[in-house]
Formats: sequence, C-alpha cells, structure tokens
Amino acid sequence: MPLFHRDNRREPSVISRADRAREAGQWEAAAGLYRIALDRKPRNPPIWIQYGHALKEGGHRASAETAYRNAIAYQPDDPEAYLQLGHVLKLQGKMVEARLAYRCALVLDASLADAARELGQLQGDNLAAGQDGATAEAREFNQASLAAPTVNPAVRRSLKRARGSLISRADRAREALQWDIAADLYRRALDRNPDNPPIWVQFGHALKESGNLAEAERAYRAAIARDPTAADSHLQLGHVLKLQGKQEEAEPAYLRAFALDPGLPHTCEGLRDLGWSETRVGELRHLLTAAEFVSAPPPARADAALGQPLEPPDLSELNGLQPRGRIAVVLHLFYAELWDEMREAIEHISLPFDLFVSLVKGASSQMRETVLEAFPHAYVFDFQDRGRDIGAFLVFLESGVLFKYDLVCKLHTKRSPHRADGDAWRRTLIAGVLGSSALVERIVAAFDADPALGMVVAEGQIYGGPEQWRSNEARLAQLLPRIGISPEVKHRRFPGGSIFWIRPLLLRTLADLKLTLSDFEPEPMTLDGGLGHAVERMFGLICEDSGMRFVEHTRLPEQRRRDEPTRMERGAS
Repeated sequence: MPLFHRDNRREPSVISRADRAREAGQWEAAAGLYRIALDRKPRNPPIWIQYGHALKEGGHRASAETAYRNAIAYQPDDPEAYLQLGHVLKLQGKMVEARLAYRCALVLDASLADAARELGQLQGDNLAAGQDGATAEAREFNQASLAAPTVNPAVRRSLKRARGSLISRADRAREALQWDIAADLYRRALDRNPDNPPIWVQFGHALKESGNLAEAERAYRAAIARDPTAADSHLQLGHVLKLQGKQEEAEPAYLRAFALDPGLPHTCEGLRDLGWSETRVGELRHLLTAAEFVSAPPPARADAALGQPLEPPDLSELNGLQPRGRIAVVLHLFYAELWDEMREAIEHISLPFDLFVSLVKGASSQMRETVLEAFPHAYVFDFQDRGRDIGAFLVFLESGVLFKYDLVCKLHTKRSPHRADGDAWRRTLIAGVLGSSALVERIVAAFDADPALGMVVAEGQIYGGPEQWRSNEARLAQLLPRIGISPEVKHRRFPGGSIFWIRPLLLRTLADLKLTLSDFEPEPMTLDGGLGHAVERMFGLICEDSGMRFVEHTRLPEQRRRDEPTRMERGAS
C-alpha cells in the first residue's frame, strides 16, 4: 500500500451541483445553477428540461414554459419535452395549447401513458362543457395548429444546412417565417460574438414570434445592455413586455424609446395600447420641444469661466492590464486616517481581485507607499481635489479598465461631517458590502446565480420619495435624456452612500455621458444638488432601466454551509 495518497477529486460541475439541489428540493438554487450551465452551453436540451422542472416547482410557470420550448427548439423530436410542456401549460390554464403539446408527444411516442391519460382527461373536460365549448375549443385548436411550422420538412432541413454565415442563414430562415431555426442560428452567432446588439434584437424577434416571450425579453435587454442608446431596442422591449402583460415595465420602455428618437414609428401607438389618451401623448410631445427633453446640453463646466480644464492622472499603465481575478475594487481615499478601516474591509475579499486607489493631492497623496505595502499589486493614482469619489470613479470608468471585470466594488472614505452620525453611516455602508469574508462570498455567489441582480448595497441604504430627488431634479433633467432615461424620477428609488457592488456592464451607460473632472463643482461643494449627488442617484436608475435590480445585502439568499445537512437529509433524520 502506498504511503501517500493523492486526492484527485475535482470540484463538482455546475450541473452536478444543480442536480443535487434539485434532489434536495432546493428549486431556486437548482434553477440558478442550471441557468449558469445553459448560459455556458445553451445547446443542451436535457438541461433545458431540468431547468424547466426547477422553475415549475419553484412557482415560475411562465419561465418553465419557455425552458421546455427551448428544449423543443433544440431537439424537436423529443416526446418528453412536449409532455412536460403540456403539464406546465395545463397548470397555467392554457388548455388548448396543452392538448396540442400532449398530441405532439403521442405522435412522437405512442406509448407515453401520461400523455394519453392527460389528453383523455382534457378532452373529457371539454365534452362536459357542451357543444358550444367543443366548437370553441376546435376553433382555438385549429388556430394553434396553424401557428405551428407548416413548411415542408425538406425546406426546413435546407435552411438548417444552407451555406453562408450563421447570420445570413438566420436571416433567410426569418424571411421564411421559420422562427425556431432563425432563433437557433442567431443564438449560435451570438455565442461566437455576443457584442452585437442588432443581432440580439433579431434574436429577440425570432424568439417572440416562436412564442418564447420571456426569452425574447432577455434578448432585447441584452441588446440594451450593450447599446443603451438604440431606440428600437427599447421599443421592442416595450412590445414584448406588453405581450406578457407587464404594463408597468412596458411604459418606461416606450418612454425611453421616445426620448431617444421621437420620430420612431409605433412608440406612441404602444403608449396608446397601454391606455394613454391622445391628450397625454400630446403633452409628451410638447414636453419634448418645451423642455428640450432629448437634446439637453451638457451641464456647464465648472471651470469654463477660468479657462483651466483639469487634467486627470495618466492611466496609460492600465492599457495592457491583465486582471488577476473577476473583481475590481475601486477606493477613493481622501481621509488618510481611515486607511486601516478600508484595508481591513478589503482584506475580507478572499477571491483574486485588483485594487484601484485614487489619492487626493494635498490630502492623502502621502499614502502611496502605505497602500502598496498592504497591497503590492494595487494601482495608485494622485487626483486633483475635484469631483470627490464620483469624479475619480468616472476617470477609471473612462479608461475602460473596469469593463475587464465581472464585478466592481466601489468604496470611499465617507465622513459626512455635517451629520452627527457620519462615521456610523460609513461603517454601516462598509459592513453591508465587505463586512466579512462570508458576506463577500455570499454576494459574489448571488451575482453568479442571478443574472438579473445588478447592484448590492448595505441594509437600509435604498432611498425614495420626492424629497430625496428635489435638489437634483434640474441636474437630472439635463443628464438622463442623454442616455435615454426619463427624467420623471420623483417616485423612483436609488441606492445612497455611493458604496456598493455592481456589474460593470451597467456602467457603459454612465460612461456615455462623457463627464470629466472639469464638469464637477470646485470645493467646497454643496450638501446636495451638485453633479456628484446627481450621478450618485443615477446608478440605481441605470440598473433598473437595464432590466436588473438592486437589493440590500440582507435580502440576498443565504448560502448553505458545506457541513449543513440538506433539506432531504434533515427530513430523513
């Protein structure tokens, strides 16, 4: 027997972890893990089915329907996928579509007892409804049947195997109204090059026409995340949200489309479909001309009168940077005496990360060596005292370096000396994002599991109400239309304190403002109403308008400890 044994065990795959979560009845966790696996490899019909099961058991029936339809799109001859689709359609009360799905399952496999039993029960229910019900059902069934692909199978095969680029083949399938084939080809093109907003829009069209409304919504949101200034993407998002009955979400999508391009066809029609009167639509058009809704000029530069624009530090050393990990930490260190507090918080990040530090000339520039002693690989730069943490953050953003990471943690030495609880407020903000290693792992895991999670802030740091916006409304009325967001914000919420975790893809919208240090007011700044205060409120608006959400750290799902028994194990004990 050898004296030493090498442990060759590997970390379980995402699918294995999803299967274990499913077997333990942890449906939300299973769905999140299956979603990650499918994002990596979407052409996996059995996993689409398992994803559908997890969504269905978690109560997300519409999303489960979409998952089963995706399984069918990738493997249209699988009777199990049609059987499961029939089940979830029945649960949603879509009896006509459920009968069609069960019949498809039986055509593919006549021995499927479950499909035969369910179909017999549904047909019996219809007969019990009487002749009128049977006639209506037959009419609806014929309409549903007509909606199915009717092109000769040989034509469909030729569309799949035709020569040419994936996009040109997808376009030909779209023109032939073969939406499932078009969606598959667009998906494959996007797997090769995801940074193609127009193809995300075409992918959304194909999914929508295939009946996969939830997936079409995701596609349009992906297009917006990559190019938030394209009015048509917002318009199409409004259409698919309206089709899903999400009226409250459809309205701001149409408004953003109108703000970006008032001449875009069908925007006002969409608002009318949501119940807008002609008077209200007319007022919107009047707002465009009277208040310069779209083309508001940029804010007056703070140094215009002096003729001395501020030069940011030289960040050219970041051009060839290769990230050490998935996380970027951006710290604005103004109060040198708070360095130890910041260092201890940052040390709670056990995953690989890169640290970017902005020091302030005349206040903290002497801290360079101290910072590098604690974090030898940190990138440290001296800034003029202008714009505070927001100004420095925008300079890093403009360099493009933050887009190399999956997550950004933004920090600053907030004191708020005008408040008696200023130091306590800062400690609360820091504790909510970097309070412990376990919390950091929980936050990162939440981002990995939930693609719709855009920002995480400390508990109690989400603010709302007209009084929270009043001092910044004029400034926001200039800034927001430039990035396609309605300036009607008085009833919206935002994360306060400017300390948070965020997905950097959301920051592309903010970068489009092209703000510089010279745009910020010189010190001493006002307590509220300055450019920095307005930008602070924009992070949350951009997050929500990209289809994501921000949450307090206490509302994140708990992580199960490795030694903690699963629900199934607890039930067996």
